[in-house]
Amino acid sequence: MKSLPPALLGHVKQENTWILTVDILEKMFTNLDQLDNAGHKFSDFVVFFEPPALDERIYNQFAYFSVCSNPTLLIDQWLLKYPDFWQKVIIPKKLKWEIRDKLDQRNISERILFPGMAGLADWLKRYYLPTGSAKSSRFPVPLIPPKRVK
Repeated sequence: MKSLPPALLGHVKQENTWILTVDILEKMFTNLDQLDNAGHKFSDFVVFFEPPALDERIYNQFAYFSVCSNPTLLIDQWLLKYPDFWQKVIIPKKLKWEIRDKLDQRNISERILFPGMAGLADWLKRYYLPTGSAKSSRFPVPLIPPKRVK
């Protein structure tokens, strides 16, 4: 938050929040040109905000969106200026399937994060691949074909 222009920072403090929302941004900026102008008056900044839950994917992923004050600003370069703002986590390759299994047990999978046929298909493909396959789950449940009724 300390990289925000003073006017926006003051508004964030007034709202007593650590995450911006669309409602807070609408109070400050009525369009993206105003956001761009604020960046020219101050220095380049990035606004992270909680998006409105317009569809199931946004709602289920519980993520934040980012908007740069300058359309030519690359967020990777901006982040390098503020190393205290972020942290990179590298998961060792040997732990990938253990973590996937634990996420599955907590009902966090492709079918939840990406609602619809594509997410379900990705989950089914991963879940039912043969054991030992590069993309199979560690503890797959075998697919038992339904019995034919005569």
